[in-house]
Amino acid sequence: MTPTTNSVAIRRAGEDDWPELWSIISTVAASGDTYALEPGVGEVEAKEYWTGSGITAYVAERDDRIVGTYALKANQRGLGNHVANAGYMVHPDLFGRGVGQQLCEHSLLEARNSGFLAMQFNAVVRHKPPSDCTLGASRIRDGW
Repeated sequence: MTPTTNSVAIRRAGEDDWPELWSIISTVAASGDTYALEPGVGEVEAKEYWTGSGITAYVAERDDRIVGTYALKANQRGLGNHVANAGYMVHPDLFGRGVGQQLCEHSLLEARNSGFLAMQFNAVVRHKPPSDCTLGASRIRDGW
């Protein structure tokens, strides 16, 4: 996929992507106001949290640079594993430029393609009111 000015190419993350992912994760977590990770989270803990067992991480690229990421997983184990959950992070330089929206839309498709029957969003980010994607996600149940 060739990104246009406002779009990103989204793909599964690979091991080689970790240094750029860590840069985004550590920067976003450092503020302590937009994500549930501790502001001083260590790299090993963050990598397990974002790419560990049962989690599929994705990256958004623009101009050969990773500018955002999401991690898709089952919201619960056992009888709750039919409901997906995803966490999203965008490089602070690109806040408000539609990257998060594109990540969210992609995650909904990937969740459905992975066999999940629903998506649950557990956190509201302080920086911006719920996006059209988040509001649309609450209506997805009609299409799932």
